[in-house]
Amino acid sequence: VVNILRDEELVVEHVFCLLDREQGGAEKLKEHGITLHSLLNMETVLTFLKAVDAIDDETSSKIISLVEKAAPFVVAIKVHADAITDFSTDFTAKLVRLANDHEFVIFEDRKFGDTGNTNILQLRGAQRIAEWADVVTVHAVQGSDSNGAIFRQ
Repeated sequence: VVNILRDEELVVEHVFCLLDREQGGAEKLKEHGITLHSLLNMETVLTFLKAVDAIDDETSSKIISLVEKAAPFVVAIKVHADAITDFSTDFTAKLVRLANDHEFVIFEDRKFGDTGNTNILQLRGAQRIAEWADVVTVHAVQGSDSNGAIFRQ
């Protein structure tokens, strides 16, 4: 974005973001004379999540309990369905109800990366991701045809 703005002869000296993921972005911006301002950084977020025992829960009841507490304050909830030890349609029904009641999106971080047809089978498979997830992640390496199949679902 900075390059696009500068190409239009706009002056960019500061960048504001919600979360500094602390993966070198601030340093890279500094090399170009830009100061990064962030509301939060990853270390702060992870410290908080560990303190409230809210990170990487594996059971649906713990996840639903956490989502019930966080729902009024978030725009998205990210899950890894394949890591939930007791995943069920009851869990997704509760999650969807909370999402509808509190107007957040459900983000399944599945990282689809297969052929188009296999991706579709996975979306419709045992976890029925297409029925409850608003957003899924995909790998670009599989190409536009495979990703297009997902987007059409």
